Amino acid sequence: MEYKFNYKDKIFYNKFDLIDYFSDNNIITNPNEITLSFQKKIDEFKFKRNKNINFCELSIKRLKDLRQNYDYLRLWYSGGKDSAYILNLAEYCNIEFDEIFVFNADLFKGGEVNNLEFPKQYKIKNKINIAKINENDYELVWKDPHWYRQAYNFSSRSTTWNQNIYKYINPVKKILQCPNNFLDILGGTTPIIWFDKNWNFVYNEYELDLHLYPNVENFIVTDQMPELLEAYVNNIINELENKEIIMDWSSTLKYIRKSNNNQRFFRDMLSCFNNIKTNKQLAKKSSIPVSLSTKEWAKYNYSKKEILTLEYFEKNNPKCYQLYKKNTNWNLIKKVVEFGTIMSKKYNIM
Repeated sequence: MEYKFNYKDKIFYNKFDLIDYFSDNNIITNPNEITLSFQKKIDEFKFKRNKNINFCELSIKRLKDLRQNYDYLRLWYSGGKDSAYILNLAEYCNIEFDEIFVFNADLFKGGEVNNLEFPKQYKIKNKINIAKINENDYELVWKDPHWYRQAYNFSSRSTTWNQNIYKYINPVKKILQCPNNFLDILGGTTPIIWFDKNWNFVYNEYELDLHLYPNVENFIVTDQMPELLEAYVNNIINELENKEIIMDWSSTLKYIRKSNNNQRFFRDMLSCFNNIKTNKQLAKKSSIPVSLSTKEWAKYNYSKKEILTLEYFEKNNPKCYQLYKKNTNWNLIKKVVEFGTIMSKKYNIM
């Protein structure tokens, strides 16, 4: 799932290369000079307001198309509602994945990947692959001084998100099969939706960055079926209108902040998500104050889970953490954070 930054005639495929392009004295102060491009068909798609479009029906079509078009279909399963929806849908359609992959990047007990339940046929056929990420796995990533260019923002835990498993860990550990004509399916990426003369929604660069490697597809946000994203947003809008939650951008952001800075409440407007019972998820944001003037920069905007991971590293000081501190370009990371905004892509529902 590709996205890129455009500045005049230049194209950058990650924020770090974009910032690195400018000198310290010539860094852009107006982010409006840069545009964020998403998948071509989605960028060109004319999203319409349609109260009758059915998200669940199109989800079924999407899943059947995937099963038909790929010889090996793997679901990345976290135990959260997004991946649980896909698994529940597969059960309803009598469609079977060739593998369910779970990776646990936590170096402490807790989180949503513990005590997961799976349909019986996957256990019987040995189609469940649960990988525990440990200190040595982190080391495979952080020995590269440019690890952060492949990471979801620049957090310590993000080094074990999916694209880094492919780039750094899988070539060594062989935890994933990569046969011919295979595809990995992921959930997630919920948009922010608001009303301004007409309905709008937006995705930001951090959400899109989750899927930047070959042979991966987001289930809902995909060039293969833009109309599924259209149905998803329209069905959420239906519920917003029914509950008279019709707010402008500023009011919407305030509403999100009341929801612990989390836009999952948009997704959970839909009964097919709201009715799913999952393990308790840790809070998105940390309340721990951190000085941004030190090499502890990676703590900035951390979730509770990432804070606990980093505290483990600081206490035990393993080799991987030494490489993390030694090989990371903190000045470039600081420039990325100070760039002025998170780039986003806006869409209109006409």
